[in-house]
This record gives sequence, structure tokens and C-alpha cells, in this order.
Amino acid sequence: MLNQAKLGPAAARNLGIKEAKGEILFFLGDDVIAKPNLLEEHLRLHKNHNNCVVANPILPPSNANAFSIFTTLYFGDIKEETEYEINSRLGFCTACVSVCRTALKGELFDEEFKDAAYEDTELGIRLFKKRIKIVLTAKTDVCHDHIHNTQSIIKQAKNCGKASVYLRKKHPVRNVVLTDMDNGFKYNIKKFAYGILYKLFRKIYAKSTQMPLWYAKVMYQYNILLGVEEGRRLWLKKPKLKTAFGE
Repeated sequence: MLNQAKLGPAAARNLGIKEAKGEILFFLGDDVIAKPNLLEEHLRLHKNHNNCVVANPILPPSNANAFSIFTTLYFGDIKEETEYEINSRLGFCTACVSVCRTALKGELFDEEFKDAAYEDTELGIRLFKKRIKIVLTAKTDVCHDHIHNTQSIIKQAKNCGKASVYLRKKHPVRNVVLTDMDNGFKYNIKKFAYGILYKLFRKIYAKSTQMPLWYAKVMYQYNILLGVEEGRRLWLKKPKLKTAFGE
């Protein structure tokens, strides 16, 4: 058992990487339920593909609401055991992923990411730049045993919005799908529209875990925009960051 101060998931995973003795590093979320053949399948693929990332579907629990289903990863149209580029869809998701230590080439998670938001995506971008491929299999999967509610959606959205500013700063030309962070006309229209809908219906669905998907998306998008504004205040204070936004 390893212990350290609460420095965020990036720092925790870095400690695990540094202390691990094996050549295959496996990351699994604490609310993820694995099938018995999970490790066997990942190891098999690592033997067949050198210096790669291996991933599998991350499915919702049977009682999941619409938003929890929407946020899970299922690679239905991906060819089995085919090497793909790491991108915004086939990302490095530490809910369940393994990577060969030699593929990391000394890379660690960026500990400036303090929350569980884009810290794994950012490492995946660096692996992409090193031409590391991701291999997917549907011969095993895991269940992300987490049901989103109002509080968790808001927290996740704000964390993602804040982290997206730093991610865009580090990789301004990478085609990661992120919220438009410019304080222009489109941004303000989005914020106004999402804000009106969110405030109109939040009392109705405030305590519901079975809220309609359209409302969950509205709430998520509105709070992402609030997180972006927090991220701008945090990161744009640093001179080097301003050039990434053309300011």
C-alpha cells in the first residue's frame, strides 16, 4: 500500500509508475468492475503488439441513467486488435487502460492537473506525438459502476472546463475536441442559452438521477463554460499561456 498527500490523481498515478516493477503498467479506476479475463486479454495484446496502449470498452451499470450511459466508452465499430492513432475519441482513459513501460519513454502524468479531468488525455497526446498506437479489444470489458447525479455532473463539468484551458495551452494545435474558450459572440450566446435552460429546469430535476439526457447535457455544457472561465482566471495569469489563445 502506497500513501502520499492528496495531490490529485496525476500525482497518485505517477507514484504508482515510479514504484511499479513490471514492464506493463495497468491503470484501473476505483469504481470500475473488471471481468476475470481482463488482465489475460491485455497481456495477450501486449505480446502481439510492441510498445502500445491497450484498451477495452468501459460500460455503464445496468441501472445507469441516460447521462451515465452517454459518458461511457463503447468501441462498437472498431476492428478487433487493430492499431489506431490515439485521438480525441480513442483516448488514453485511465478508467481502464494498460501501457508498455517502454512506450511511456519516461513520460509521467502532468501534476498541474489537480482533478480527474484531462490528465490522462494530456498524457495520451504526448504518446500520440511519439507515434505510440492504441489497440482495442472487445473480448473483455469493464463496468464503470458510477451513477451520475446533479452534483457529480456539475463537479465533473467544472473540472473539465478548468482543465481544458491548461490542456489547450499545452497543445494548442492538437485536434482534441474542447469547448470554444474564446470570449466571443458564439461563446456568450452558448453561455446565455445553456444558462437560461439550466436555470429554468434545475428545480425540477435537482434531486433526480433519472433526468432526461437533454437536460443533463445542458447542465454539463453550462458548467463546463463556468469551469473554462475559472481556468482562464487561473492559467492566463501566467504570461506564457496568453499566446495559446491569441491574446
